[in-house]
Amino acid sequence: MILKVVSCCRIVFNRTVARAIATTMVDYKSTVDALNNLQSNAMTLKIISNSGSEKEVNVHRTITCLNRIGLSVDDLDSLSIIHVSGTKGKGSTCAFTESILRAHGYKTGFYSSPHLIEVRERIRINGVPLSKEVFTSYFWTVYDRLEKSKEADDNYMPSYFKFLTVLAFYIFFCEKVDVSIIEVGIGGTYDCTNAIRNPVACGISSLGLDHTAILGKTIEEIAWHKAGIMKPGTSAFTAPQVDSAITVLQEQSNKVKAALQIVPPLSSYPGTEPKLGIDGEVQKWNASLAIQLANTWLEKNAKQSKTHNGDQQLQTGKGLPTASTFPLSENFKAGLQSCVWNGRYQMMKYDGATFYFDGAHTRNSIQARTAVEWFHNKSTIEATNIRGSVARILIFNLSGNRDSKTLLKPIINTNIDYAIFSPNILKENHSSPDTVNRNETTNAAMQRCNENLSAWMELNGLSNPTNSRICGSVNEAISVIKAIHKAKSLNYMNDKTIEKEKKYIHLQILVTGSLHLVGDVLQVLQTTQF
Repeated sequence: MILKVVSCCRIVFNRTVARAIATTMVDYKSTVDALNNLQSNAMTLKIISNSGSEKEVNVHRTITCLNRIGLSVDDLDSLSIIHVSGTKGKGSTCAFTESILRAHGYKTGFYSSPHLIEVRERIRINGVPLSKEVFTSYFWTVYDRLEKSKEADDNYMPSYFKFLTVLAFYIFFCEKVDVSIIEVGIGGTYDCTNAIRNPVACGISSLGLDHTAILGKTIEEIAWHKAGIMKPGTSAFTAPQVDSAITVLQEQSNKVKAALQIVPPLSSYPGTEPKLGIDGEVQKWNASLAIQLANTWLEKNAKQSKTHNGDQQLQTGKGLPTASTFPLSENFKAGLQSCVWNGRYQMMKYDGATFYFDGAHTRNSIQARTAVEWFHNKSTIEATNIRGSVARILIFNLSGNRDSKTLLKPIINTNIDYAIFSPNILKENHSSPDTVNRNETTNAAMQRCNENLSAWMELNGLSNPTNSRICGSVNEAISVIKAIHKAKSLNYMNDKTIEKEKKYIHLQILVTGSLHLVGDVLQVLQTTQF
């Protein structure tokens, strides 16, 4: 029997939160352990890639799970949702959008993936991750309802990502947020989040080749999946794409009668170009996409007067219109400037060392005008202000079936002095259930590091691992960085693989290739002193 959320959600929440606040940290750990016991996202992807039918029932399964916890499709429709898909920048676009609407005084819900350090980061209210107590309370309410109702549904329990999607929808409904910003997990058409039937606005960030085993090996196939979030009558916006992708997006928007527009450059909005809280040239397109999404939502839901409809209506060669520009209010500017999205174009400075983080994990996101260019420009500027030598160190890893050589090749031109290849593994003193990876054995993770090192050597024309090494964990990688930092030399152990000794004043460490790696490094640095 379907429970009715409207009448009991707040009562259940208040009672369970009161109980949860009195609990210990062990309860949050047990909660995440229970979540990890659900079928993993990686395993789900493997099943989907081997079964065309599985992905087609994914949305239906999500709706069924929502019904089982007492949230009907009508309840879901009552949420005011902005839905965003894309290959690169969809998380940043959502973060900008959320920050803009919060700056306008609205209560926001934000669902994203993956998390960097703790899973509760994926579900935010007013830009803040749920507390451990609140996450625990809501988790067990939803988990228990699904567990009790699974017998009538062929003993089905949702996978890790599907469970979190259901949980996020439930929380946003119970918390009565004004707007929910939802980031697609993978693809769009068959993604769990596409249970959404009536979004206020949809956004599609920059497209590229990723998750090809599921989404297809061409940009056209991938564009088709990403376009699946557009719904009849919805206002939709896309970042600039290659012509073949635009053609597919336009065909799909016409099919469902969605009003699709290309976003204009950030510099085209009247007035001084706004400052952005997230660094990197590519963020300007993400910010423009966020501006259009937020403005559309405000026009339809604003407590105050409507925002500007714009004064420029441009046309592209393909006939797809470019969205109107308008003067940005102080709330827009404040939201863009105050936006924080860790792990993406992020810098952390210490005495004698600067870490540069970006979770770029596709060829396009690492190469020109993205992660590599950002690191090169920022590190070069920093180096000019340092009296003495600077050493550049790479910490790198990949997840999934991505090609090491393709992603490492652009990094060669950044003049890396020393490369460290580390698995996304933390030692016990830093490990938490949030970072447990049950999808990959330690042996498989280390084999991947060996492949990365081999690719690096080949790209550099080396027969021996000169100026590079493999570490068994992120903790070990940071220990190496600390040893180099203390010795003021790359040859901190009289390592014969070091081509030449280089004394330096400052370290510049680029951490890239995987958001999971970025998160693990950030976690270790929380308790590391330089």
